[in-house]
Amino acid sequence: MIAHWPKGFAQQGTRHAACHVVDILPTILEVTGVCAIVELGETEVHAVQGESLLTLLKGADWQREQPIFFEHEGNSALRMGRFKLVRQYGMKWELYDMELYRTELRNLAAGARDQVRDMAYL
Repeated sequence: MIAHWPKGFAQQGTRHAACHVVDILPTILEVTGVCAIVELGETEVHAVQGESLLTLLKGADWQREQPIFFEHEGNSALRMGRFKLVRQYGMKWELYDMELYRTELRNLAAGARDQVRDMAYL
């Protein structure tokens, strides 16, 4: 993501925090001071997912509080802190340390079976 807001935050270099598209709306709501709607007419609106990125965009350290979950056509992933758990449909889980191996070329799952199990059952 490229973010530009000269009056809101200073120019920075590349940041590697784990973010997701669902974080954009909470960020906009925080910046504008607007609360998310909880109902529209008589229909309840689902709670906003994601976490505001404003702290990160202002240059402070930021780490996601909740994991990020992905699923597409049976392929699955979970990003929690520096670790990413992934699997293709019907295959075994693979575990990657995204700070050490951003290209996902070194699968750590065999040596971290407890961590894989714990993350997979979140």
